[in-house]
Amino acid sequence: PPHPDRIRQLGATALAELSAAAAPVGVRVHFRARAMADIQRACQFLSVRRFCRESALALHRCSQAKETDCQVEQVRFQACSEEMMPDVIRTLMDTAARRCPAEVGDFQRCVRENGGGTSAEEKCESLDLAAMDCAARVVLREGSASWETKAE
Repeated sequence: PPHPDRIRQLGATALAELSAAAAPVGVRVHFRARAMADIQRACQFLSVRRFCRESALALHRCSQAKETDCQVEQVRFQACSEEMMPDVIRTLMDTAARRCPAEVGDFQRCVRENGGGTSAEEKCESLDLAAMDCAARVVLREGSASWETKAE
């Protein structure tokens, strides 16, 4: 292992990369699965609460009424969610840029160090995932807090 003085010199970003590289594959797979789950939940939250609110409410009302199979409402909500997905992803990216500067900076630095372009972005995918996961956690935390405030 590196000397403790050398570790202090590496800085937070390099230390995180070193830890990730040294982490057992199972730990990295677990992080990826958790991050993807957080991102998926944030996308669902944004779809339901922000971008497809009306169709989500119609589906919710229908499912509460239990009078029909709600297929029409389900199809409308699904279509809205698919149509709005670019806006949902853009919202996560904007949130990451504003609220997760360290993670975004790590990703951008990695892309620059790997020559830029699509190939570099693919090499830096884990850092991109970390930035999106950070944004997802912000969305879920703030969304949950605002929801709890409205419920009181």
